[in-house]
Amino acid sequence: MSKEVAKRGTQFQPNHSLDFAVERIDTSSSSTACCLFCVHEGHKVLSVGAGSSRKRKRTDKIKYFNALFQPHKYRNHHEGQHVASWEEYQKLSKEDKAKYFDGKKKLTETLHAFIDLSEDSVTYTINASIVKVIIGELFFRKGDDADSDNDDEEEDMDEQAIAKNATLLAKQKQHAMKLFVKLDGADIYTVKIKGLMRFDLALDHISIGLSFRQAALAIQHAKDRTKTTKLGGVNDLMVAQWV
Repeated sequence: MSKEVAKRGTQFQPNHSLDFAVERIDTSSSSTACCLFCVHEGHKVLSVGAGSSRKRKRTDKIKYFNALFQPHKYRNHHEGQHVASWEEYQKLSKEDKAKYFDGKKKLTETLHAFIDLSEDSVTYTINASIVKVIIGELFFRKGDDADSDNDDEEEDMDEQAIAKNATLLAKQKQHAMKLFVKLDGADIYTVKIKGLMRFDLALDHISIGLSFRQAALAIQHAKDRTKTTKLGGVNDLMVAQWV
């Protein structure tokens, strides 16, 4: 292969746009091409957690191709991330390929960019000792033995209030521990979180100092204001459970 042919093969070819569903983007210093399936449809969703070797879901970022612009790079990406769409696209005529993305909004212009409609749960695996000791005991233990200076004050505390706090703590523990399911024959537990947007929002709100009740109310307001039904219902016990 001559140097001229090899050099030409590294440049973006006009037919790449139609043949491989990519769009050329010129910048001040270089030329790139983006995958139009990523732009309009997003990535293939993979499961994570128990039974999966993956620790995280595959990225939602748009795929950009840089020189060398070679057909096998486009194919490898499409076959790994957009199997069904790529198979369908290849069967189309040139005229139909040219119209394939007409009328399709970019993913970033829709709520789909923020809500995963194909999968709304994630499963974690946790060592049994963490569940039993750190979560089951430390998180929900009663306060440490009071110092001698506080003995008189503790004795004066209303017994009804003490009993109420103990009941609330027991209720929170019972509710939280429902999340953990022990795997048969293994010293590990699994936790399946449903409603990832709701879960993420709860942790975001708690991280800035909101109480469980305030976080639950903030999520409810967001649901009502945006008409996002996927947020579902939430209360302070659910937030406490997730935290």
